[in-house]
Amino acid sequence: MRFRPLSPWILAAALCLVFAVLFWIVFTALPAKLKQEIAASEGTMIAGKSQMIAIPSRSSMNNSIVALLSFVPNGAKRVPLVAAMIENHEDARLHQQGLQDAIAVFELIVEGDITRFMALFRKDRLPKMIGPVRSLREHFVSIALGYKPLLLHAGGHPLAYEALSKNPKLIHHDGIRFDGETFERDPLISAPHNLFLRKAALQGVLEDSTIEPYPLPLFPTCGGLGSCADTGEKAEKISINMGSPKHDVTFLFKSLQEAYVRSIAGAPKQAQPKTVAILETTVEGFHQQGYIPWTQTVGGGKLLLFRGGRLITGKWTREKNSPFALLDEEGKNIAVPNGQIWITMLPTLSMVKWE
Repeated sequence: MRFRPLSPWILAAALCLVFAVLFWIVFTALPAKLKQEIAASEGTMIAGKSQMIAIPSRSSMNNSIVALLSFVPNGAKRVPLVAAMIENHEDARLHQQGLQDAIAVFELIVEGDITRFMALFRKDRLPKMIGPVRSLREHFVSIALGYKPLLLHAGGHPLAYEALSKNPKLIHHDGIRFDGETFERDPLISAPHNLFLRKAALQGVLEDSTIEPYPLPLFPTCGGLGSCADTGEKAEKISINMGSPKHDVTFLFKSLQEAYVRSIAGAPKQAQPKTVAILETTVEGFHQQGYIPWTQTVGGGKLLLFRGGRLITGKWTREKNSPFALLDEEGKNIAVPNGQIWITMLPTLSMVKWE
């Protein structure tokens, strides 16, 4: 059996728990009179020469300690989301910005054997720069309708614009219209791989938009009722055969980070998702010359989910205008680690190998 180092978050949680237990033991051992004096002073202010310090109550201290434990979901609240179309052409990979900060990345085939990403960000944790931003496809609009983000893109297929017109509540910001205003081009990078959006400009767009907060996390997470037990077939290396060395993908599990390092030609460290989910679905026009592929994003199909260096098989489901659900063989939601999830939709799981 190979030794796996403990996660720093697990160690931190254990230390916090030990501290809380010791604090409680010390307090319960105090004389009753002293306890009464402490209780009476909770929430009061101590005056000093230059400031006043509040004495926290036991309940507030307990809440602070609990909030530090790793099994409490990170940012379990409602937060507006931003989605951005990020290019994955081989000439764009060296210039990609923002992928590491996304809470989820949806990867779909857009032309030939090339994929494109819809990266999903929290409004309160935006990267400094996002891009290269490229055009929109209809199937990405379908996915976005399940999460109601501000959708960033630069132009799009006519069917994508038609889908946007049918869903006016989905707010989008088009780089074709705002090129040179909120969007900017890097003169050192060849077009069309040079369109970016800075954080400050994006925050200005968000201030002028009404984006409904979305409940986080996107999927059930490990801890509480969920569990990320070390079960399933070993899968520390995932290979996706896209039909070309320029576009074939590898995910390599790193136990120290408890994450998969995604690599592709031109981007040896494109992202480090905690979870990789590969969904089998219908992809029309894949490898057909002259066709722009279309991916079926509603319904369901087979699922390969990789977490912690292990594989879980199951199925995915999604209703129209709803988020994805990732289920095990028994139809139960699969809990995933806190952190980025990478979701790739393919026409067949035979394109995927692992070891």
